[in-house]
Amino acid sequence: MQQSRAQVEDFKLEAERRLMYQGAACISLDVLQFRRDQPRELDTKHVEFLKGCFRKDACRRLPVRNHVPAVIDQQQLVEAMRNSGVSVHQLLTDQPGGYPRLDFPAGVQLECLHGRHRIQAAREFLLPTNKWWVVDLYLSDLDAHLKTSLVEEYSNELKPTDGEIYRKIRQYDSERNISSKMRWKARLKGIRPKSLNTLLKHEDITDAFDALLDIPGLWDGMMLSTIHKLFPMRCNEEIVHYLHHIKRVWSDLVRGDRNAMLKIDKATVNALQLRAPRASTRDAKLLRSQLREGEIFSTFTDRERDDIWSRLQMVEGLVPSLFTFFKDVQYLEVCVNCVKRLTALPPGQSVSYAMKRRFTGANQEQRQVKVQVTEDTFTHRQGTRADQADLGYRQIYAFAMRHWPDMPKEPEKEDPVKKPATQADPAVLRRSADLADNLGFESPEITTLKQYPSSRSARGEYPHSRPLLVTSGQGVLVARRCGKPRTRAYEEDRQSLFIDHLLDERQDQAEGVTSFFVRKSVYLAFFGRPLTTHLYASGHPNNHSPNPHSQSLGGSPYGPGLYEPNRSRRNNGSPSHGAPQHVEEDLDGILSLHEQREATSQHGAHSNNAEGRGDADSMPDWLEEQEHGRLEQRRLEVQDREIKEKEDLEKERRERLAQQKLERKRVERERQERERSQRQKAREQERQEQEVLEQGRMERELLERNRVERERQASVEDRNDVREGVDSLQPTGRDQRRVTQLDLEGIISDGLASISEDPNDQLQSSQATGDLEELVDSYRNLIGTENVDGDRQQHEQTPDRQLQIIPAAPSKVRIEFKIHERDVWRTDRSLLVDLSDPSEVERVAKKYMRKGIRPFDSSFNLLVPRTCFQAATADGSNTILLIPENNMEVNNQLVVFVPNAMPETELPEGARQKRGRH
Repeated sequence: MQQSRAQVEDFKLEAERRLMYQGAACISLDVLQFRRDQPRELDTKHVEFLKGCFRKDACRRLPVRNHVPAVIDQQQLVEAMRNSGVSVHQLLTDQPGGYPRLDFPAGVQLECLHGRHRIQAAREFLLPTNKWWVVDLYLSDLDAHLKTSLVEEYSNELKPTDGEIYRKIRQYDSERNISSKMRWKARLKGIRPKSLNTLLKHEDITDAFDALLDIPGLWDGMMLSTIHKLFPMRCNEEIVHYLHHIKRVWSDLVRGDRNAMLKIDKATVNALQLRAPRASTRDAKLLRSQLREGEIFSTFTDRERDDIWSRLQMVEGLVPSLFTFFKDVQYLEVCVNCVKRLTALPPGQSVSYAMKRRFTGANQEQRQVKVQVTEDTFTHRQGTRADQADLGYRQIYAFAMRHWPDMPKEPEKEDPVKKPATQADPAVLRRSADLADNLGFESPEITTLKQYPSSRSARGEYPHSRPLLVTSGQGVLVARRCGKPRTRAYEEDRQSLFIDHLLDERQDQAEGVTSFFVRKSVYLAFFGRPLTTHLYASGHPNNHSPNPHSQSLGGSPYGPGLYEPNRSRRNNGSPSHGAPQHVEEDLDGILSLHEQREATSQHGAHSNNAEGRGDADSMPDWLEEQEHGRLEQRRLEVQDREIKEKEDLEKERRERLAQQKLERKRVERERQERERSQRQKAREQERQEQEVLEQGRMERELLERNRVERERQASVEDRNDVREGVDSLQPTGRDQRRVTQLDLEGIISDGLASISEDPNDQLQSSQATGDLEELVDSYRNLIGTENVDGDRQQHEQTPDRQLQIIPAAPSKVRIEFKIHERDVWRTDRSLLVDLSDPSEVERVAKKYMRKGIRPFDSSFNLLVPRTCFQAATADGSNTILLIPENNMEVNNQLVVFVPNAMPETELPEGARQKRGRH
């Protein structure tokens, strides 16, 4: 069923293509142009590749596979043909000297449907006197489906990218254009079809990818060949968050304007991705220069680019793209493999969901969140049970970021083939299990890992300073800002990859960015900030309380309230940078508390927790009540924020559904318009046919009346002749005299011509002449033509009278349509055509072509409807031969008619087979 439907659609497209095709010609490159909204952008690398091909193997413009299709207005084509002296026959047939050249007036531009790269390469490679290309011309009012087919027809070496194929498949799927969708799916090779089918089964990830369809410049980074690796990771939430992060950054640059997003091209995305315009002055300077020169966002106005620049400077972290997404997913994979060791994953559950289901809060305190600040040191912050589970999962991931090289993926097979890959470090596995247990997670896998022997590392001290985000030098190269980190960068950053550093909201600026800035940007792209991140903003005085266990997340990377003791003492008791003001007043108490914790931690976590509870219980009632009110207020704020975000998501979903609905309505409306137009055309054709039939009937009736009138007049003349009797013979006698006069003149001329010029025969000639004169006289006496000479002289002296009897040139001509059926040419239709308006012949020829019958002239040259009348009258046959397509052979775009048997008498003399191009 699908195959037959595809054949029907292909037949319709081919019939429309033949009808709209006007021929091929050599046209100057200056006349050719391409629209900006075509799916394929200009790739300078491919242009250079084609120029290299031209240098090695010449620029081959004549082969049909290298032609470029273009659309042209009918009036423009007629004027160009008239100015260039080119006929329709020359455009449609192969000429011995090559394709004809068409010249256009200055300012005329033809829209090319594809071939952008070869035309640009020709402009840069060919000499100024030789800059032309062979163009296949189609009328500009061609069907939308045919135009799409021509635009998407790629005969050059550059294959469509994975992103281009995905966009087309999703576009035609939304338009319910099954045939075009399947045609693009057929372009997928290797593992790509399977990967695409797997992607479409995950609706949440598919919707996240589809949200980026409005930004065409991003899709050069799509990698269908590796997308199948996303799903075994079980990290749907993190993947969707990264894709939404891409959409949010690029959408905010143009204030969410969909039309503006459609103008973002590949060159702009390549220039911006992995740049940090807010943190790096080097990146900002480069991007500002490119914006001013119009190298990026080239289709925007200067005012729009100024607005984009002001918003670009507010982008936090690195500018993401689909290219950076697929690179960073490799880093996410090695980290997630570490987390998977802590729990089993039931079918259909993600890692995040499974881990949070394992959260029991066993080692957490009520309304407190335990936060790891070094490998062996924790502090507490205010928060809810949901904060405990969320921040606990984030800290486990941060542990994986620090130790992923020591925790490779566990082999899936029981007895795998021996490989030189490193095995997981049992001590690191033990520490990961201890961390998960300490944060309140329980599972059989955690219990198993806790059986490994512990290798207690040296007690970690608080870092002397927060990790640097920027540097005065060049910083990390752009090419190294995505994917897995380099060895040196990993070793430098691993001691700083704790949750309070990763969620630090400070925004520093210098010439370049550090490797920790890159790790932080990748983390936030996948996980974002927690919903309660505003509770932990650095330097917010309301985020702190005298309770040392309730310190806010953010601000100082060690946690506000946790300070480096040595540095504080060196500064004569002054607090470290970033400490809240009210904490400065009680610094000594905080430091003593810190020392007390260090001392009591040797007795175990139980005594530490008991001490923390004792401190909490010792709080005054009014202070506890105040803290409770503050927590309740924060809870309400978080709740309001969650509700707002849900409302925004729901609004965005409704808008997307509304947009899809409008798009479907637009497609349906266009389809109905096409059907209505086709019906109108069919009715118009039927009306014209009826008019032709009516005109033919009236002509036949007129001819019949004339015939009857002539017969009636003839019968009246016969009756008059009978009444006149013998006198009616006089006109006949006069006619006989005229005929006899011609006969006598013939006899005389023949007789004179027979007289010999030989002198010896003069006597004989004179006798013959005398006999001839006697013979003429006898004939004249016999028929009574004494006045013949007078009548002849009178006739010769009145030439105007002779002109009056010459019939006038006919104003109409009869055209015969003969069809070849069963080896016999049969007249299928006969038209009486006005010479001043031969459009009727063209209309009838189009009707035959829709039935699969092609017109030919008497020499078997393939015709188009527009040239049928001219060809039929030019050879004098007034005949158009009709041949069904199933009687023709097509070889390399040449149509050849091979009749089995054809009576010579039925065809015009000299009929022969010729090739015809369509």
